[in-house]
Amino acid sequence: SDRVGREWGWTVSLLGFLMTYVLLILISIWLKEWLMYLMACLQGLLGYGMASVFASVPAELFAGRRYGTIFGILGAFAGMGAAFGPWITGWLYDQTGNYNVSFCVAVVMCLVSIFTMWLAGGGTKGGLAHGATDEFGYRAVEDKVHVHDLHATILHLLGLNHKHLTYRHQGR
Repeated sequence: SDRVGREWGWTVSLLGFLMTYVLLILISIWLKEWLMYLMACLQGLLGYGMASVFASVPAELFAGRRYGTIFGILGAFAGMGAAFGPWITGWLYDQTGNYNVSFCVAVVMCLVSIFTMWLAGGGTKGGLAHGATDEFGYRAVEDKVHVHDLHATILHLLGLNHKHLTYRHQGR
């Protein structure tokens, strides 16, 4: 992810898994040996590239003293997904009689993960902190900004011009 960026590294890895699930659906319809080899190659070469960016991406996004906590939470949820995923897949198989619904759910989850990575990255420099809060993290104590400026920044990161969405009211 150092050369191409965290968003592209994450996207390529998840696209490997996404294509694996699509090929599994295709294999259930059109059984060809070369599709199985293609699926294994995509999963191994692209999908498991996720292992190389799983720790570095949160480190870029959430650098600082809380990184260990954040990475621990991410790891715990990844572990829960690994534990409950097969159980939910089996339940969906029992309900539908095939795995295609589970593979479609996995495709959607890959797309959601890709979208949230691009949203979390947002073109900002990872680990950047603006200002400071009190010891409880409740109130800003340094470099305060108005909520309108915060919203304008978020809209800018999403590629929207906040001035086109402004409704003039009471001088602001």
